[in-house]
Amino acid sequence: MKKILCAALCVILCLGVFAACGSAKGPETLIDKMQKAIDSKDAKALLECFEPAIQDVYKSMMGDNLDSLLDEYEGEDGEKVSLKVEKVDYTNDEKTTANVTVTATSGDKTETETMPVKLVDGTWYLDLASAMGNSDLGE
Repeated sequence: MKKILCAALCVILCLGVFAACGSAKGPETLIDKMQKAIDSKDAKALLECFEPAIQDVYKSMMGDNLDSLLDEYEGEDGEKVSLKVEKVDYTNDEKTTANVTVTATSGDKTETETMPVKLVDGTWYLDLASAMGNSDLGE
């Protein structure tokens, strides 16, 4: 009985290790998080898509009035905005920075944009500092 239990635990442990290794999440998770925030009109969740230093700057400028952030991501006439990742181009060997090409669709309008993103402590964020050409911003 102990051998069967031990073997079962080993199998479960091995499956867990392999699943963890195979589940490395890329920048697409950030776009999914943005989509959920837009769908639920959750400005706080949308702000969390930006790197922490930018979040602090935005909060200090806007205070509790975060709804203006959602204005950038609203479709015309209240139509839903859908985001779709078209391409991810990693910009370093460590795969901690990337340019993500995203298509935003609202009604019959479509817009494609490439956004710089970076991985910080295991979480992907929009990298506004790179987008503005100032890699020292917020660091």
